[in-house]
Amino acid sequence: MKIWIDPGHGGVWPDGDPGVVTKDGKKIESYYNWMYANALQDYLEERGFEAELTRKQDDYKIPYSQRTRPQTKDDLLISLHFDTYLGGRKLIYYANQPGSQDLAEAVDEFFGSGLLKASSESRFNGLYIDDTKAPAILIEVDRIDRATLDESVVEAFCRDVEQGIRKYLGEEISAENNSGQIEGDDKITTPFRRVFIVSPDNNSEEVPVERMSMVGDKLYIAPSKKWFD
Repeated sequence: MKIWIDPGHGGVWPDGDPGVVTKDGKKIESYYNWMYANALQDYLEERGFEAELTRKQDDYKIPYSQRTRPQTKDDLLISLHFDTYLGGRKLIYYANQPGSQDLAEAVDEFFGSGLLKASSESRFNGLYIDDTKAPAILIEVDRIDRATLDESVVEAFCRDVEQGIRKYLGEEISAENNSGQIEGDDKITTPFRRVFIVSPDNNSEEVPVERMSMVGDKLYIAPSKKWFD
């Protein structure tokens, strides 16, 4: 099995396609896709996987067919992108390819976007990952304005994907081994700082909270032990 990593877009105009760009022009999607893809390839190879990029440079865009033609049914395709200001973290899977949804669900147990969509739900009724023979997912790593090359963030992302792949392949791995973006958070990452339970008679009781994390449209809360005492 070979894991194909697709750095979305490629290069900048006029010969390339930068993807989405921040308003100040300082963050270009194609560049971050390229950097994360290379980091993921290195991370996977260091842990015994065979991994290859669908494009070998970041100077120009390659045809979609070149991104999807090499894979076999025994491979995996993981395409990396960053989203617009109106978007965010999510996983999209090849709707009609057996294994794609399973792969997306396994990866998201660690990546923690909480938002999985079939490629058929796109405004195009499909995406280029649908042309591969392999189980395929497209990861929107984050919004482009939040893109970072901080080593700890990039490594956490690579670890999430690697752990998800291992789980997809049948290894017993606990979702507690995630990057801290789903249950298991050690920080409160929502705008809320206090949580209350409201009873039918409209009385409220504050719940002491140890951990709280917003993932997509879900709010995960871990009450502290003293709430149960």
